Amino acid sequence: MGLGGALAILAQQPFGAWLLSAVALGLTAYGIYSLLESRYRRIANL
Repeated sequence: MGLGGALAILAQQPFGAWLLSAVALGLTAYGIYSLLESRYRRIANL
């Protein structure tokens, strides 16, 4: 199935466009969070 299949199933639902928009927003937010964390996270030297 994979990611494409899962997104296709979401798209076929009654509110498919809204569901896909929510998934896209969530993935975008996670990407921004990951970029910010990689920039500002400090790891102590052992």
